[in-house]
Amino acid sequence: MYSLQTRLGSGLFISLTVAFLLLWLATSATIRYLAENYIHSRLQHDSETILGSLDFNRQNLAIIDKSKLNIIFQRPFSGHYFKVLTGEQQIRSRSLWDQDLAIETLPSGKKTNLHLIGPEQKPLLVYVSSYLKQNHPVTIAVAEDLSHIELALTDFQWKFSLSAILVLLLLILIQVYIVRDSIRPLNKIREDLRALERGELQSLDSPVPSEISPLIKEINRLINITNQRLQRSRNSLGDLAHALKKPLTVLSQLSHDAAIQQRPDIKRTLDTQTRTMHQSMERVLKRARLAGEGPAVNYFSAHKEVSSLIDVLKAMYREKNLDFVINIPEDAVLSNDREDMLELLGNIMENACKWTQQKIAITVQLNKDILILIEDDGAGADENDLNRLSERGTRLDETTEGHGIGLAIAKDIIEQYHGKLKFGRSEKLGGFCVSITLPENHSST
Repeated sequence: MYSLQTRLGSGLFISLTVAFLLLWLATSATIRYLAENYIHSRLQHDSETILGSLDFNRQNLAIIDKSKLNIIFQRPFSGHYFKVLTGEQQIRSRSLWDQDLAIETLPSGKKTNLHLIGPEQKPLLVYVSSYLKQNHPVTIAVAEDLSHIELALTDFQWKFSLSAILVLLLLILIQVYIVRDSIRPLNKIREDLRALERGELQSLDSPVPSEISPLIKEINRLINITNQRLQRSRNSLGDLAHALKKPLTVLSQLSHDAAIQQRPDIKRTLDTQTRTMHQSMERVLKRARLAGEGPAVNYFSAHKEVSSLIDVLKAMYREKNLDFVINIPEDAVLSNDREDMLELLGNIMENACKWTQQKIAITVQLNKDILILIEDDGAGADENDLNRLSERGTRLDETTEGHGIGLAIAKDIIEQYHGKLKFGRSEKLGGFCVSITLPENHSST
């Protein structure tokens, strides 16, 4: 297990260290460049001054008027030096004393900059340029000591490094505070989850960053789904208990009758009530089979799951030799919960199997909303009876097996998804038609 705070802190430390190192290098290089560029311009000026003080006598020997030169070229090892090359003649500044500059003659009009080690092993920046004066090629090299620049640059680098370390530490402390403040909502969420476990909360509603908000919405969706299934389970148990209450009461009364075998009427009553109880239990088992297995919040692959439902229903109503017409895109996948959709379609399709003569059509259309049509070729229902069908326990035909709670369960599921349920007559098959409209990609909340 890794710490988010540690990873963020480490990432920031590495990023800032690299950034400050690059800034340190760039700043040092820039300062060196500016300093050397300034010295270069001064050396260029000195070279032109030396050229102006240079003359040739009648013997074609070079002569420099030292009165025109800066006195710094006269002081030994002053850090400012020059050397003039013309033909076989060399003229060096007095500041070089007994030292020399390793300079070669350049072609006329050429210029170059060099870094050399000069007197007293000090670094020099050398500007070398070539001229043509009085038809004599002249190469002039002017140098200046860079040791004071190096010392200043080293001093700057140390001070910059110290400042960078202090700023780096300050930024890390600020980042630690920001990270801790940012993850504080997670601690509140953890407390809310514990409160949720204790039953003190019904959902998570703490204000959270936008990055965590989808996670909270998904958790709340799962909580809602769990609560809805629990409520439906309670309704189902209540319906089953209500259906079995009377038969069980009768059975309990008749089971103590000593003359039960001698009384055909009592035996007949017992058999009838036992059969009723068995039908009720079969109903619950059928619904369980239709729901099938799978993850609690798995998406619903319409074509695949409806085909599986049809296989189950064909086995349950084998005597009718049912003919199903499926109009569902093979790639239709709904984000609605798989178990909810199985229970919804299972109840309605089972109801169609009870009333159909033989043919049932299932259509799924994915447009702005999800439209599901389940039609059969049965007798259908009268206009006045359509509104009563979704009421729990309502049955229009008492001769048909069942307890009239399937369509009511379907209505409950659709309402939880903020959808619509309509009953009518099928235009295609002439029997009963159930129309289900669900918002696209809508999760029950």
